[in-house]
Amino acid sequence: MKNLNSDVGHPFISDSLYISYSDIIDGHGVFTNSDLTPGQVVEISRLISFDNRIHRVRHPFADYFFRMDESRKISGLALGFGSLYNHSEDPNVRYKIDRDRELITYITCKHVKAGSELYISYGESWWSSRKRVPVSEKNT
Repeated sequence: MKNLNSDVGHPFISDSLYISYSDIIDGHGVFTNSDLTPGQVVEISRLISFDNRIHRVRHPFADYFFRMDESRKISGLALGFGSLYNHSEDPNVRYKIDRDRELITYITCKHVKAGSELYISYGESWWSSRKRVPVSEKNT
């Protein structure tokens, strides 16, 4: 595992990550086969940049884009496992976007047990812009 303070500087996926069926959605998610501690970098993915006008045509990948700037003019599609992390209101992973290098880094924010799914928060605007309710709230 890479430490949060180390500057990897290039795409990286931890050997402990794998893709499997998710119980939360009818689809797949990112899981770990080893225990993780807070502050561990589990992935650094390259981002492919798009002008946000792509959202106007309702592109099939639109739900997988990350907003890359505050002006909301540029979105990015994360490579690697980056666009496969599912949402949770109580995420165990956070992400940080490096717009200059077009990288997104995924970092654990709490202890994660082996066999667990890794989750990020999509943010309120992701859900409200689609007039949807977070998946984790549907079942409560």
